[in-house]
Amino acid sequence: MKEIFWDGRLETGHAVIDADHKNLIHLYNQVVSVANHQAGKLVCNNVLDRLIEHAKAHFEWEERLMIEYAYPEKEQHIAQHEALIRQAMNYRLDPGSSDSRMPLVELSEHWLTHHMVTADQQLTSYLAAVVPSGGATDT
Repeated sequence: MKEIFWDGRLETGHAVIDADHKNLIHLYNQVVSVANHQAGKLVCNNVLDRLIEHAKAHFEWEERLMIEYAYPEKEQHIAQHEALIRQAMNYRLDPGSSDSRMPLVELSEHWLTHHMVTADQQLTSYLAAVVPSGGATDT
């Protein structure tokens, strides 16, 4: 696994979403670190769970925005959120299993960045067009 480094291609132009994405990348990089250092199953699960919980909270916030501002691609975007969470959950390790294989090493940075540079950038472009200047999309 390799770390993700924040760069301009990941920016959506929405300050709150970008700040949240930076937090997600930080948590993803923690997952990378424990996987690359072959940490124990409980440690890996704890770090992965933090990433999943933060992703869920971020997705819920985005989904509230989509509803509030009648985002026309809402259903597809929400379906992507659900798929991302399901995929991440599949990487959890069974603590009772004797299997020492680390499926986390298969969790690609593409899991997170692809959604940011496609669906989230489309969402923020839409919000920029429909939310009045000074609108409350940051809560």
